[in-house]
Amino acid sequence: MSGAGIAITGFAVATAIIADYFIKIASQKEASLLTWSFLIGASLYVLSAGGWLFAMKTMTLGQVGVLYSVVTILALTAMGVIWFEETLGWREGLGIFFALLSVLLMSRFL
Repeated sequence: MSGAGIAITGFAVATAIIADYFIKIASQKEASLLTWSFLIGASLYVLSAGGWLFAMKTMTLGQVGVLYSVVTILALTAMGVIWFEETLGWREGLGIFFALLSVLLMSRFL
């Protein structure tokens, strides 16, 4: 995994996480699709896709997919627990452990 690929994937993930925040806010309103939160979230997803495109130029699809997925899982879990007061059970904890293990298994450094 190249440093540039990791940085670009980080940008794509950060943008998608912010988009997910706005989509979650929109989902809690009546007429969710007509809210500013939904429009902002959808626009950020488009921006995230641009980052995805450039990340795929520097890493294999498997590497970028696993890295993107794991970082997204960790960030969304943290967001849910911190900002939306969601609970984290043992199954989620076990899932996070295996997600982190998948990054190690997909790494070309092993």
